[in-house]
Amino acid sequence: MKRRIFALLLALALAAAMLPASALASGGDEPETIDLAEFLERVEATRDGSGNLNYDGGGVTVKWSPKSYCDGKDIGGCLFVGGASGDDLVSTGNTPQRLQNTNAQYQILTDAVDVSISNVNFEYVPADVVLCMNNKGWSGNFTKEQVRNGELQFQNSGNLKITGCSFEKVIVSPYNKGESVSDDTETLISGCSFSNIYDAYAIKDIYTGSAVISNCTFSNLSGGVYFEGRAVRGEISIVENTFTGADAYAEAGKENTRGAIQFSGLFTMDRRTEITIEGNVFEGNTPEQGMPVLRQLSDVDCDIAGWTPGELFTIKLDAADKALPGLPSGDGYYFLGWAEDPGAQTATYMAGEAPESTVMYYSIWHKVELEADKTAAWDGEQGGTATVTLEIPTDSYMLGSDPVSVVGGGDFLQDVIGEDFELLSLESFKIVENGVELPADIDEETNSASFGVGENDGGAPYVLSYDAEKKLITLRIKKNLMSGDSAARSYQVKLANAPAEPGTYQLPTNVSATL
Repeated sequence: MKRRIFALLLALALAAAMLPASALASGGDEPETIDLAEFLERVEATRDGSGNLNYDGGGVTVKWSPKSYCDGKDIGGCLFVGGASGDDLVSTGNTPQRLQNTNAQYQILTDAVDVSISNVNFEYVPADVVLCMNNKGWSGNFTKEQVRNGELQFQNSGNLKITGCSFEKVIVSPYNKGESVSDDTETLISGCSFSNIYDAYAIKDIYTGSAVISNCTFSNLSGGVYFEGRAVRGEISIVENTFTGADAYAEAGKENTRGAIQFSGLFTMDRRTEITIEGNVFEGNTPEQGMPVLRQLSDVDCDIAGWTPGELFTIKLDAADKALPGLPSGDGYYFLGWAEDPGAQTATYMAGEAPESTVMYYSIWHKVELEADKTAAWDGEQGGTATVTLEIPTDSYMLGSDPVSVVGGGDFLQDVIGEDFELLSLESFKIVENGVELPADIDEETNSASFGVGENDGGAPYVLSYDAEKKLITLRIKKNLMSGDSAARSYQVKLANAPAEPGTYQLPTNVSATL
């Protein structure tokens, strides 16, 4: 008898081994799917004594359709087919509080303080819905073709953190407490995906004082990230995100009207506000194809950090007399300002100026190149010298009827002497301007020098300092250099470390040169 039982168990084990893994998985092994009502209950169950909620879904899918509801009050014009009764008189977590344009809005977690949600896949399934409540202007009968997105409006009073989540036809709204939000609250959304959001922003109504949106993907939507409210902003960072087909999935005629980012008319800044837009990728619909990087309705009277110098930045200015931002110069590109023509050679408006025209504005850049003689030939004779010459760019452009210099007014030219060389002497420094060598005033004690004393209203037009320990030469250019001028700095170095074997060598006389 025991042998027969053992044989039977062995046969069952062999049969199980031959089945595919999916056939063996129990319900607990499969990704779980719940509706929004169940999700809200699970989140609420994590509440701590301070009113904070922290829910890790572990890959759970939250999939739901809007549930119709009638509160029993006669508000007119809102009709349930066959009348409201039974289940229609019961509101659940799947019942939206408002039907707003294309969105079914869910006002959630109103009594919470800090909220953290991670590893949840949200999917809204459009359905015909009737909302018959004492909520004037936000109720009615709607079809699934009309209400195509679910909007999760987080109404907690503190910080909001969302990581590792996906949102299919779902909008995230860090509403917080609206206009009464505290300036020191923060929104952090990282490692998330947003897709197929029709005629709306994927992340909208960010009221919190600071916000970081990073490493997210946005695909097939109309508008990316929308900032609202009067909270004084601290850090605004939108970095390392991918926008594919952004601002294209919209009602006919509304394409390229929202932009990847929007600052509303109430967007408030002060001296602590730091805006960074860096490392974002635009595919399918790009700034070159007419997509605004920024839709601006407020003053942005500051520099936007992080943007790659020379790359096209587009602003759809939708309010007159609003200050345009600045962009960083670097990598050989000098930011001039803004123009209505992307091919313009000069800017119409500089950073901080406020146009009257509410049109698309394009970043205008000027390419600046620094030329230097960086090598010299040696024949093995220690103590030999070489001259290092750096041509200083003398370039200008027209802003309206006024010429503006690219270099001058306090810019710095720095370079580092190569490891195999030492500076011959401070007296070897020369500044030649328009073919004329400028007089020099050398100060050996401070390792500094002035050139062209008396030729500039602000003192010497060129002031040099030398850090012998770092082998760093810094030249401050205190006069504006215009097109048609010429200027060059030169100095002599001597070979300090001769090669051991005789021969001809190419040795870099300076490591780097930076304007």
